[in-house]
Amino acid sequence: NYDKVSFPNGVAGFIWPVNSPQKLTAVFTSGLWIGAKTGPQRTLSLSASMYNTHYSPGNIPVMGQVPPQSVCSDPSWRGYYVQLTDPSLFSGGTRYKTAGGRQYTFNYDSWAAWPVQKGAPYVEINGIPGYQPAWNGDRPGIGNGMTARPEELLFIVFMDYTNCSDSIHRSELSLPGGAPPLGAEIHQIVFNFNCFPLRDIYFIKYRIINKSNLLWDSTYFSVPNDFDLGEPNDDQTGCDSIRNLTFVNNWDNNDYDYGMNPPAIGLRFLQSPLKLTGSNIDTAKLPYDTLIGYKLTGLTGFFTYYNGSNECYGDPDHAIHAYNIMRGKDGCGYNIINWVTGNPTAFMYSGNTCSRTGWHDSVQGDKRNNSNTGNITMNPGDTQIVVLSYMITRDGGNNLLNVCALQSLSDSALKYYYNDFRTCI
Repeated sequence: NYDKVSFPNGVAGFIWPVNSPQKLTAVFTSGLWIGAKTGPQRTLSLSASMYNTHYSPGNIPVMGQVPPQSVCSDPSWRGYYVQLTDPSLFSGGTRYKTAGGRQYTFNYDSWAAWPVQKGAPYVEINGIPGYQPAWNGDRPGIGNGMTARPEELLFIVFMDYTNCSDSIHRSELSLPGGAPPLGAEIHQIVFNFNCFPLRDIYFIKYRIINKSNLLWDSTYFSVPNDFDLGEPNDDQTGCDSIRNLTFVNNWDNNDYDYGMNPPAIGLRFLQSPLKLTGSNIDTAKLPYDTLIGYKLTGLTGFFTYYNGSNECYGDPDHAIHAYNIMRGKDGCGYNIINWVTGNPTAFMYSGNTCSRTGWHDSVQGDKRNNSNTGNITMNPGDTQIVVLSYMITRDGGNNLLNVCALQSLSDSALKYYYNDFRTCI
């Protein structure tokens, strides 16, 4: 979302609604944190991205080894972007689209260029082993046997050895450093659908692989977000732990940029990591399988922090502060206390924002937040999948009821995901 391409000074890149005559944005940036205790010494290893990144494009060719410089200098490790509903773009091409009163250039790859050899998933249609792309045949897909046909699909591979080095990760604002890389390889897919129920949603799928030769214990994944609903200084945050949903709404019903009835935006874990329990009463239901003896971790924590605050409640720039947040504490490692019940909790502002009951955010500000899931154990070679939906709406009619509308929209996202998006083509 952080647009460093169109604007050299870096501005918010998530534009909504696109048909507005002026540029209105709701997200400044978002990213991915991975943290774990690694090896026999249980060393904290942590990799992060937000305003900047520890990750570099490319894979980890050999388990347990730092990638050679040839990986980081290979231009084929890039994002691959395809269009799946316009036959004229089967062989790639350029389109110009207007969003927020500005024209943007979209360069699409051909289906033939889809990097299956790099791990990009595809939908097998013709029954012949291997990928033979054709408009009514094999096509790029979202993986795991799902046959969904999004409008657009973006695939990229990256890993956490910055510039193919195993150096200790650097620290910056909201880029928690000071810890070594994990040896993580991530395959990311971003996709969207242009049908009415899902037009205000986009989806992200992370396939996270332990490419080190060390055990990852107490592993957490966290999604940091700097949601800025128009004017950034009047936002509030919250979570719905039952729905695995986190969100931001405007403090009042009039935003400087969006005007009256400003939207609410949020993310939902549609699929979280699998945790082995070994119990026959535990079941993990996935769109493509049902696993006995496992459970989905779901949302296990939500934390809000402030631009310019202290190390406990401000932007974490050290790995230990970030890991504390990831495991459901504040940045200093202290329990979060629910101000209504007086009890410790891992979920900040988990009350009912629509009705203003329970512990809800009542202070406006420029805030960031982390949506956490864990903890799990990952052996060398293990893979975990995380699927997110990002949603935005103003269908509720005001700044509070838009959170209710967002909850409903997130339910639709989950329903369509578990139905392989069959009714949205």
